[in-house]
Amino acid sequence: MVLIDNNGNLIDEKNISFNNINYINFDNKYNKDNPALKISFNKNTESNVEYIKKLIQLQENNVHFLTNFNDVNIKYILENANDEIINAIKAMHISNIKEKYTFIYDSIFHDLDILWNSANPCKFCNNVCIASKNKKAAHDENGCCYSFDYSKNLFKFIDNVKLCKYLGKDKKCTTQNISCKLFVCNYLKKNNIFQINMKDNLLIQSFFNKKQHLILKYNFFRSKEEIIAKLLEKNRTPFFTYYINSNYRI
Repeated sequence: MVLIDNNGNLIDEKNISFNNINYINFDNKYNKDNPALKISFNKNTESNVEYIKKLIQLQENNVHFLTNFNDVNIKYILENANDEIINAIKAMHISNIKEKYTFIYDSIFHDLDILWNSANPCKFCNNVCIASKNKKAAHDENGCCYSFDYSKNLFKFIDNVKLCKYLGKDKKCTTQNISCKLFVCNYLKKNNIFQINMKDNLLIQSFFNKKQHLILKYNFFRSKEEIIAKLLEKNRTPFFTYYINSNYRI
């Protein structure tokens, strides 16, 4: 069980007495006599996203769930909450939109970084990945870290292919690009070695709309700051036009 206070901070439950606590769930209407909201999360990302979205909606409508136990303000009582869910609750309490997006961005990147490092699907050895080793990559070394521009020539797809400027001397990325972290090459996918699905990411699905999903997915070789600025951009273009015209690209 995880306790969250009125500011989105974790509470140490060791000194909290839970005698005579009344809970309410999403199935019940808000009741001023039962102000502590108990949420039982599960392993289903889709349902967890719905819980987070409903909490955001309640917050936007100025509906507050707050109770006092031992002089500690408890706003949410969460069951089966992992780090991703806790970060989502914390993000809800950040009022400045740029700070909120930065926190969410950093949290997503951190989780993706752990996923890649723990799985180690590319199997780099002497700067050669598994796809290059099996002659299934466009380059002999440095994996997918080659930037490019989309060509304006109808007969070409990309131009200006070169080693990414954010690839450091230690062969590690010097910025935090979520698009690159979400990308999985065809070799890994076709051989069922590794896969990432944005629909499985609770933070992306809970806080960003369809246009922002495109921004996160397709802006390779850009800095963290550029991507966050693009996420903050207000664009009223219909989604279909936005997609066809590639307005999501930086």
